[in-house]
Amino acid sequence: MSSAKTNLRVLISSGLLIATIFLTVQIISLSKENQLLKIDLSEINHVRYGLLNVDEWSEKIAWILIKKIEEFEITPENRDQLQSSLANVMYKLIDEVEELMTERTS
Repeated sequence: MSSAKTNLRVLISSGLLIATIFLTVQIISLSKENQLLKIDLSEINHVRYGLLNVDEWSEKIAWILIKKIEEFEITPENRDQLQSSLANVMYKLIDEVEELMTERTS
């Protein structure tokens, strides 16, 4: 009977060892796949938040505008045109403010 119990223990131990090896290989394989998916996700996030990020673009546009404003010069030739353009912009802004004020008060 002792021999049968020993054989049974060896058989069960061998089965558990084989199952453990199989599951370990599965875990390693799934971990590698998970790592690749995380790398892909980080690349997608980088693209999304780099190229399509509003904050990034607004910062770049702000620097362009600052540079253009610093380069801008008023000359006698463009003074009249600039004055009429600014007047039109100011009138439009005043109209928009009036519309907003009437919307808020009504």
